[in-house]
Amino acid sequence: METTFKLEAINILKKAKRPLTSEEITKEIIKRKNVKIMGKTPRATLYSILITEIKKKGNKSTFIKIGREFSLR
Repeated sequence: METTFKLEAINILKKAKRPLTSEEITKEIIKRKNVKIMGKTPRATLYSILITEIKKKGNKSTFIKIGREFSLR
């Protein structure tokens, strides 16, 4: 079953139980093969998705940014 970058990032961060960089999350997404990768820069796509949610939802965002890493709220 195919899922989205955002849902896959949530699953990866839950399993990791620690903050991860967008690069680490993207590598795991590619390894799992649950998301259809489109474009040449999946890391940039994921980063944009996570940052956009944080900016739009603020304290209600699923994600928080800690330095260069992302974690679940």
